[in-house]
Amino acid sequence: MTRTHSTGFTLVEVLVALVVLTIGVIGWVASQNSNVRGRDLSGTLAIAQELGRSRVEDLISTALERDPNDGGITSVETYVLSSMTYTVSSTLNATRLESEGKPVWLINVTSSFDRYGAHSVSLERMVVGR
Repeated sequence: MTRTHSTGFTLVEVLVALVVLTIGVIGWVASQNSNVRGRDLSGTLAIAQELGRSRVEDLISTALERDPNDGGITSVETYVLSSMTYTVSSTLNATRLESEGKPVWLINVTSSFDRYGAHSVSLERMVVGR
């Protein structure tokens, strides 16, 4: 009986190697997709936060010039930036400090958008008037 030594790979070994390689590539592609979505969402959240901060600053200057007896302000604004629609809802309400009689302005701003699900950024600020 003679033994022959074969060199090379069998078809089963090649198929197993291809399956392992395919699983690895699919995992890498999925992680890259998740990475891209995360960076995109991060940038969108930063824009929403900046829109909210800008609205808070506008309301601070409005509050310092406004008579607290005039009542509050409620507004909803829509912005379209980089093909994304942002909705900024804001309220400005006045109350009085009991001890000093000074007006206190309460500012609430919420910026919301819908990318990879609904998201929102809420900002609150309190301003003491004169």
